[in-house]
Amino acid sequence: MAALHADAPTAEETDWDLTGPADGTVDLPLHVVWSGRSSFSLDRPKARMSLYRTVLAEGQRDDLIRFLNKDLLLAQWPVLRRLISRHIRDVREDAFPELAQAAMTAAADQDAGRAIGSGPQASVDH
Repeated sequence: MAALHADAPTAEETDWDLTGPADGTVDLPLHVVWSGRSSFSLDRPKARMSLYRTVLAEGQRDDLIRFLNKDLLLAQWPVLRRLISRHIRDVREDAFPELAQAAMTAAADQDAGRAIGSGPQASVDH
C-alpha cells in the first residue's frame, strides 16, 4: 500500500481527468480488490461509496483516472473523507485541492443549518 501513496496523482498530472463512469456497474480488477465484492452498482449510494473507498485506498494512478468520476467524487467527498484513513485523505486533498474545498463548504453549510435551527423562536401574537 505504501507504493500507492508515492504513486498518487497530482492535480497537474491528472488535471482532474477522473473519467470514470457516473452510472452503471463497475467491475474492479484483482490488483485493486483481491477479496470480497468486486462489482459495484453506481446507482446504489452504499455500493458507490464502497467502490470509491476501495479505489482511493488500493488503486494506482490509472485506477483513479479510470474508475473515479470527478463530479461523483466531489459530491461524496464530505462523507467519504471520514471513511478513509487520515493519510489517504491528506494525500488526496493535497493532490486535488477541490476536495478540501468541498469538505469545507459542506462543513460551513452544516454549521449554518445548525445556527438557523437553533436560533430564537419567533413569537406569535394571538
